[in-house]
Amino acid sequence: MLEFKAGAREGTVMNRIAKGYSDTEIAAVAQHFAALGQTAAAGRVTPSALADACAACHGTDGMSPGAIPALSGKSAGYIARRMHEFRADVREGTVMNRIAKGYDNDEIAAIAQHLGNQ
Repeated sequence: MLEFKAGAREGTVMNRIAKGYSDTEIAAVAQHFAALGQTAAAGRVTPSALADACAACHGTDGMSPGAIPALSGKSAGYIARRMHEFRADVREGTVMNRIAKGYDNDEIAAIAQHLGNQ
């Protein structure tokens, strides 16, 4: 991620995502994923796979613990609007502004469609 952050490696969304994290945060992410071990590479990224990243904070069932907003019961339109607002820095967030910048319009639409009204 440090190479993505510095622009030494080209990526799709990783360069944009990595720029939003401190070196300490990147080290913590690397440590987490290193502990998971290796899995076989998947083919094309599906909307489900994109949305799976949301579950880490918003819960696998969309019912978030603590102060993190729940996604359960929200429409696809609502989720897409909020992600666009975070990406444009119109809405304040903790990490959502940085995360949303890592997705293009099509990816946001796919995530919102997948998560909407679940």
